[in-house]
Amino acid sequence: HDFVYAWQRTVNPDTAAEYAYMFENIENAKDITAGKKKPEELGVKAIDDQTLEIKLIKDVPWMQSLFAFGSFMPQNEKFVEKQGKKFGTTADATLSNGPFIMKEWKTEDNWKLVPNKEYWDKDKVKLKEVNYKVVKEVQTAVNMYQTGKLDTVSLDSSNVNKYKDREDFSTQLNSSNFFFRINKTKNKDLENQDLRKAFAKSIDKEQYVKSLLNNGSVPSDKLMVKDFVKDEDGKDYIDGVKSPLGYDKEEAKKLLEKAKKATGKDKFNIELLTYDADESKKAAEFVKEQVEKNLPGVTLKIKQQPFKQKLALESKGDYDISFAGWGPDYPDSTTFLDLFKKNSPHNQTGYANAEYDKALEEANSDEMLKDENSEKRTKLLQDAETKFLDSASIGPLYQQGVARLRQPYVKNWQPHKFGGDYSLKEVEIAGAK
Repeated sequence: HDFVYAWQRTVNPDTAAEYAYMFENIENAKDITAGKKKPEELGVKAIDDQTLEIKLIKDVPWMQSLFAFGSFMPQNEKFVEKQGKKFGTTADATLSNGPFIMKEWKTEDNWKLVPNKEYWDKDKVKLKEVNYKVVKEVQTAVNMYQTGKLDTVSLDSSNVNKYKDREDFSTQLNSSNFFFRINKTKNKDLENQDLRKAFAKSIDKEQYVKSLLNNGSVPSDKLMVKDFVKDEDGKDYIDGVKSPLGYDKEEAKKLLEKAKKATGKDKFNIELLTYDADESKKAAEFVKEQVEKNLPGVTLKIKQQPFKQKLALESKGDYDISFAGWGPDYPDSTTFLDLFKKNSPHNQTGYANAEYDKALEEANSDEMLKDENSEKRTKLLQDAETKFLDSASIGPLYQQGVARLRQPYVKNWQPHKFGGDYSLKEVEIAGAK
């Protein structure tokens, strides 16, 4: 019953949930979010207290993986209705059925999890509490780790060489890609495709990951990530995608000259929106230096905003170029490609291409999802991504790696390639602390 309530609430257009589109493979979901049917008509039903019946419109191979995504979690109707608009905004207004519950939550500062005594598998939960601390300066966080105030910490490039030979150091390439959203709806200069391409090609990504990150991240010229989707022969999906957005400062200059000629302008002022963390400032300054050196006449102004405000500006389309990232929600390339469909709430660039949307729709048709058509489907999606990249609606930058220190007594850490970043359920502190 809690699942039925949660899912109906999510697809209800009154809720305006950004992830409502994730439910589109459930019967009537699309019509409900479009206001053509009632939420009660969603293809989900509680047969009894322990049994959920879900009607799908087609057999999607990754559907069970999708059910692990946060938007599909249950919600207690009585609790949610009582909290109203406060639901999920404070520790007291949040309810959990997982291995932990949120005990304290101070936004932008810290939060605490404690074991859930009602959890069905509580015997496997070993931690007595989990304390998160928001630290925006990396060096401060490293100092806290060194003095025993943190058990794990992410490192920036300035610390990697210092700690890389230690037992508690590790790196990991994850499945998140970082790129610049290039919005052509606010700054009219960015309607020019050559100017967008010039920007995307003017940044030395190899130098960016080596000097700024140095954490296992790799340069990226594409939207999809490597080592995530492979065909039956083990060939990587991204090998079949062609991108014109690799670093090439000479070509970038030529594209800029074409843009100047087309617009009749010699100078372009562009605002770069990014996060307010210490490392974001360094990254933005690197990009500014690269762009202004390689694109004479282009001036980049940095605008730093706290996470929440940055997302709000992106959602409203109130930015020129924005530093952004995306981690996959399920194990298929469409988890990235769907972002830039015309009506996607995550598009925010003004990109709209009917052929691109049609290709994605065809790729998710019953026929294309059959095993015998997997090769044909992959080619369709690769070509769609190639088409999208040619529009230069994004400037790909890097696939994220993480360098960290984690105390050897932290055991059973479980990272994930999609959905949640990791699970804490079976993590334990073993040995001396």
